[in-house]
Amino acid sequence: MKLVLVCLLTALVGIGLVTAASGQDVPAAAIQKAIDDMPEYKDVSSSVSCKKPISKADQLICNDPYLRLMEILNTRAAVYAEENATHKELDHKHYRITAAELRRRNRLTTSAALRKFFIEQTNDSLGGESPYYKD
Repeated sequence: MKLVLVCLLTALVGIGLVTAASGQDVPAAAIQKAIDDMPEYKDVSSSVSCKKPISKADQLICNDPYLRLMEILNTRAAVYAEENATHKELDHKHYRITAAELRRRNRLTTSAALRKFFIEQTNDSLGGESPYYKD
């Protein structure tokens, strides 16, 4: 039974119906390009203060350049999505992620869980423009 499930999952990944949630298959350069392609959001700050990381999630993000890129893109994508949904410009310099999103993120204690979280959130915000998005 396990072998059948492994073969099925492998086949689904191969044809793009299921994608890996690690994010590591997306080069850091592609994430940086997505950030650079949003110049109107360059004034949106990171949602993590690496001067004083509070949670385990913050510590993981601050100590991993790949996660740091993912977090920055995710935060900027959230502003983009909210502005598109409300048709109102937000105060980029003082934007803070929602308390609910912060609680969800702070419950994560592994790099893999954070990568999955950022992929899902960024895909929700950017759709087909996300570097993680797969048809």
